[in-house]
Amino acid sequence: MSSKVNNVIIKEPLVISRDVNNKKSIAILGYGIFRWKLLGYASELAKGNKDAIDLYSTFFDNAFRWLSVENKSKQFIIKTTKSEYTSNENIEFVAQVYDANYNSIDNADVKVEIKGSNEKREVTFNPIGNGRYTVIVKGLSGGDFTFNGVASQLGRKIGDDNGRFNIGEINLEYQNVVMNYQLLKNIADRTGGKFYFPNEVNNFISDLSKQKSFEQRPVTLKEDIAIWNLTLLLVIAIFAFSMEWLIRKLSGLI
Repeated sequence: MSSKVNNVIIKEPLVISRDVNNKKSIAILGYGIFRWKLLGYASELAKGNKDAIDLYSTFFDNAFRWLSVENKSKQFIIKTTKSEYTSNENIEFVAQVYDANYNSIDNADVKVEIKGSNEKREVTFNPIGNGRYTVIVKGLSGGDFTFNGVASQLGRKIGDDNGRFNIGEINLEYQNVVMNYQLLKNIADRTGGKFYFPNEVNNFISDLSKQKSFEQRPVTLKEDIAIWNLTLLLVIAIFAFSMEWLIRKLSGLI
């Protein structure tokens, strides 16, 4: 930004910014900056122009915001909702895009390239507001995948980010095997039941017997076994008859 005196543009800059070794600074080489507000914005308000731009406040707000944002804060972030997916499960990507002052950008062009061992695909994200973007990818085969996303605006690159995920043969029910106590208790409460822990089995039997609808009923189990069809008994019988014949033979009874 350069200054102008008597409609003559001076080659010396009015505002200088510096960003070296993760340290930022802004220098204003002019004076009377407050007149931007008094002679510009205030004058327009006095004329009844409520749509006037407060250049003074806007400039310093953006300057302070730029100075407060660390360089390590990325302007573009992209990731998947999970790192491990099961086969036939949709892959959901989410992304966030910001400008140099870390304000959200809603009209950026966000794309991601997905690469697998035998597969490659490029998809475009859909904006959902407040600098956030999302897309759902279907039909990927199993294996390890890498992705590289790029965000741009009006042909100018804002930033890029990358990551990886895996699609395996893991069943969904095995991804979280820890008992969800609160969910089970809510289901029991809503259906008029009661939740028991394994060490409360005796309480369960006692509460069950107190129910009016509970009645003890004898149960008889009957099972028929045809012993003459058992091979083991046949072998034993043949062995017994053989021993009897042998004893008779040795005793001279035959």
